[in-house]
Amino acid sequence: MVKVRFSASGFGSTTYEYADEESARAAMRCDAREVADEHGGKANEAGDEIVVARPGGEEIARWELEKS
Repeated sequence: MVKVRFSASGFGSTTYEYADEESARAAMRCDAREVADEHGGKANEAGDEIVVARPGGEEIARWELEKS
């Protein structure tokens, strides 16, 4: 089981569970692209996390992969 912790400005945080790391990473990337497109931002992936920031650099969402 792999967990992904999602947090967003103004929305708090939520943890999602996936069967494997591949599924978790695919979901993270898909969600990040959608949020970036919606807000005119950019998704930046580094290791086990993806951060979406607006053009001015303000972080608006973050996904963190938590392996157990």
